[in-house]
Amino acid sequence: MTDRELIEVLMARLEALEKEVSFLRKENLDLWGRLAKYESPKDSRNSSIPPSIDPNRAKRNRSLRKATGRKAGGQPGHKGNTLRMNADPDVVVELRPDYCRNCGPSL
Repeated sequence: MTDRELIEVLMARLEALEKEVSFLRKENLDLWGRLAKYESPKDSRNSSIPPSIDPNRAKRNRSLRKATGRKAGGQPGHKGNTLRMNADPDVVVELRPDYCRNCGPSL
């Protein structure tokens, strides 16, 4: 093998290696970027920063209802419903305390 042929073979090998190094550097940067997303050194769980600064915190849900201008709860004039007492219950459980809660002696 002559010197010129050896130089051409080495140059071709050098170009291939440079392409491979370039590819591996790009891949390495991409992988470091993906890894950095999971390595958050400080968040609200392991330091004193507020939860609003956390990068991956869940967004607050917003209500889909439109505002009416009225206050929450029953409106004036609304009759309302309540659970009625049954005149003839199935079971009656009589509960009596064993001791007085004020002074403590047994009943």
